[in-house]
Amino acid sequence: MITTEEELLLRILFIISIGVLFSVRLYFHKKAGTLEEKTVSDNEGLLLGFLRILFIIPFFLSIFLFMLIPEMLYSFSLNFDFSSRIIGLFSVYFGVIIILWTNISLDRNFSTTLVVRADHKLITKGPYKYIRHPMYSGITFWIVGMLFVSDNWFFLIILPIYITLIMGFRMIKEEKMLESKFGVEYENYKKRTKRFIPLVI
Repeated sequence: MITTEEELLLRILFIISIGVLFSVRLYFHKKAGTLEEKTVSDNEGLLLGFLRILFIIPFFLSIFLFMLIPEMLYSFSLNFDFSSRIIGLFSVYFGVIIILWTNISLDRNFSTTLVVRADHKLITKGPYKYIRHPMYSGITFWIVGMLFVSDNWFFLIILPIYITLIMGFRMIKEEKMLESKFGVEYENYKKRTKRFIPLVI
């Protein structure tokens, strides 16, 4: 059982991470001119679009509840101690760092939908030098960290939806689109990189 002060500290540090993350992503959305893009692109199809919505609703609901009405999540508690929740906070911030590094590397290529534009460039710098999907890696660290920080199993519902969405559908479609756009260049890029974790997978 953690104290009220420790609980408040965790929430404040988490809210700061959210503020930084959304501010930077908004900046790159504006820079890339993608603010007007559809939430779900035509390339994603009905199933992938449905899974995205299924992920987004509980994702943002749980964030909102943890930040503003945490008492509503008490019945979902996993009874993590303060040390475990601090480790989770490190995972959240590590995820945020990866996401920000990815946004900086993508620059004007940044988009949250499956789309390859006419002026699209194959990015192989920054985290893309080591893995092909650093954004997904960063989000995974963020969600796993949030599971511990929030101390509730609601995020255990989100994780399998996210893994199915990203690993089962979206990532495969995205790689096929990039193969179609860049051909041999992308094939060679795939040979020297992993998908999520450098030298591992």
